[in-house]
Amino acid sequence: MENRTIIYSLRYGSAAVAIIAIVAASAFAIALALIIYAVVRQSISPTRGAYLIVLIALFALSFTLFLENLLRGGRLDVESNWGGLGGGLSGWRVSGPLAFLFLSIGLFALLVAAISNDPPHPDLWERYRGALNFAAQNGIKFEKREVVGGKLLLKGTAPSQAVEDAFWTQVKLANPLYDDIVPDLSIKAPAGAPGAAGVVK
Repeated sequence: MENRTIIYSLRYGSAAVAIIAIVAASAFAIALALIIYAVVRQSISPTRGAYLIVLIALFALSFTLFLENLLRGGRLDVESNWGGLGGGLSGWRVSGPLAFLFLSIGLFALLVAAISNDPPHPDLWERYRGALNFAAQNGIKFEKREVVGGKLLLKGTAPSQAVEDAFWTQVKLANPLYDDIVPDLSIKAPAGAPGAAGVVK
């Protein structure tokens, strides 16, 4: 009866470890895909993306090993060995599960610090709300409006050069450097109005 109980416990532990490993691998795959997507979109640098991937991989591995050791009968304890009066070796001994738990906590702290230290990006839609409202009220039509790599990309047409110049004035009021916006406008006069279409720099 005792042997059957031991075999059952080992099988149960192996199944639990397998499930944990699958969950950890799935979570790592999702995180990896999100980071690669952010790098491709230029939301984060490739170096920062690689650093986050390494941290997530090490954390997933360490936490999986912690749970595996714990399910296989490991204990969370610390033993102190005193060498005695004879001058024998003394020191501290940390159990395997506890060592992996400490390692997981340290890696998780590094991961949280890496994510929280990411510099916040300004809300470009809010920053250029005045310019966008001006565009809507003065006949500027955008075919594409999206934020890529921390920059607001605009592509469309303006009814006249004067309107396009006034739009640029609104942009510079919001950000004199206008280093986070890339308007690509062409002049397209309304039907029946004089003037030809042309590309505006």
